[in-house]
Amino acid sequence: MDKGRDSENFYSSLLETLEDPQNSTEVDELLAWWDKKFFPHSRPDAVFVPESGSPLNQIRQMQAEKALMGDGGSTVST
Repeated sequence: MDKGRDSENFYSSLLETLEDPQNSTEVDELLAWWDKKFFPHSRPDAVFVPESGSPLNQIRQMQAEKALMGDGGSTVST
């Protein structure tokens, strides 16, 4: 079995299925699911909340603490 050729056949059949107008309803549903699953924050109505302990969450927490202490975090003096 030629794995490279098998991959080419799989890719070609996948594209044929996705581009076939008869499959448009199923393809639209699949793409909507894919977008929701893998790009959950790309929708206009999505609200991004960083995970607890994530680097972004830690940065936001440090910024909030600085703001509470009256330090805006600015390192540029005027």
